[in-house]
Amino acid sequence: MRHLPILFLLIIYSGRLCAQRLTVTSFEVDPFDNAAVKFEKKDANQESCALIIVQIALPGVKFIGDVIDVVQKDGDYWVYMNNEATWLEVKAEGYTSPQFDIKDKFPKGLAGKSTYRMVVDKPAETDAPKGTIVVQTNVPEADFYVDGVKQLSGSPPFKYSGGEGKHRITLVSAGYNDEQAEVDIKLGQTMKYQVMMKAEGSFQLDGISYEMVNVGAASSFLMGNAASPAGTFRHAGLRSYKIGKTEVTQALWKAVMGSNPSIHQGDNLPVENVSWSDCQDFIKQLNERCGTHFRLPTEVEWEYAARGGGISAAEDFAGGKNVSDIANVSGQTMPVASKKPNELGLYDMSGNVAEWCDDWWEDYTNKTNPPQGEKVLFFKVVRGGSYADGGKRDRLRCFFRNRQKPENCLQTTGFRLAGDN
Repeated sequence: MRHLPILFLLIIYSGRLCAQRLTVTSFEVDPFDNAAVKFEKKDANQESCALIIVQIALPGVKFIGDVIDVVQKDGDYWVYMNNEATWLEVKAEGYTSPQFDIKDKFPKGLAGKSTYRMVVDKPAETDAPKGTIVVQTNVPEADFYVDGVKQLSGSPPFKYSGGEGKHRITLVSAGYNDEQAEVDIKLGQTMKYQVMMKAEGSFQLDGISYEMVNVGAASSFLMGNAASPAGTFRHAGLRSYKIGKTEVTQALWKAVMGSNPSIHQGDNLPVENVSWSDCQDFIKQLNERCGTHFRLPTEVEWEYAARGGGISAAEDFAGGKNVSDIANVSGQTMPVASKKPNELGLYDMSGNVAEWCDDWWEDYTNKTNPPQGEKVLFFKVVRGGSYADGGKRDRLRCFFRNRQKPENCLQTTGFRLAGDN
């Protein structure tokens, strides 16, 4: 392996009289960090790359040279270097840097499958005029980074004062995907931004987004209908999970399966006319493509989520008492999320299309817990009612149970995804 000199060359910003100098304050191998192995990347010769985790408090840093990939993660830059690389140029607008030769630190050069950590500091800020940003988000607690440097932890909103210009902010919260945004600080002004975080497991496939929502655990919750012969059931020990914010759309189905079985055609309409078995094929292919672990929701998970995490009254629809506000019963499907969501931000759990659950249908016979679907019977559970139930509105209530044979396809039935936390 050749020695790998790394030269930090940064362009001078023409709008300033004198560019400031960056300083490499630390560059060490981290023998206890296996990130280079756990998140391994290989070069064109199928040799494992070295990974340099660069901490630099600047947005828009570019790495040019013999690199395989650069990933922004947890506020840092992860730079994967080709084993044949000889140089790396780090470009940050408005700064210059000293020359840094890696062989002075590591005479034998970088080693594949090894993780290195580099800290690059910019000059300390002076008493120059500043502006302020206030960042709001939808989670109760988060870590707040500006230009890769952690500023605050705790409850939003987050307030930060800094120098004029573009800055990169990052929000990190357990159970959610990291979210980044570019903000503009203006001297002497306070700018407000809202950055919405998406539940971990939310993804994008071929430009089509699908968002998950976290549902908290419940020590117990009452499901079912007290006015029904089946009665109500106290369900205990529901673990936290995640469930799709919307029903699966035809666009996402086509991206995975390559065809569209729906009777009512439209990319943003819910997919329908699919059997329970078709849904399993879709989920299998989606998981293989995206490296995910999605599944259909259980009947218990579906009802608990429809009730807004146990908030809604037992006789209510999913999101309120007024059906016209929250449920599509127009006689045909509508684009997902056309109506108001329920307390968890879930759309169309009453109406639009009914939704497959994972469970086999069994009568409510156990007065402490509802059926768990362990027996292979004849029908699968379907929940939520559909666009065709305007005259049968009880079918739209959170507790209503319906059933279909798993091989049957109806133009009133679709599904949404679920997964474990």
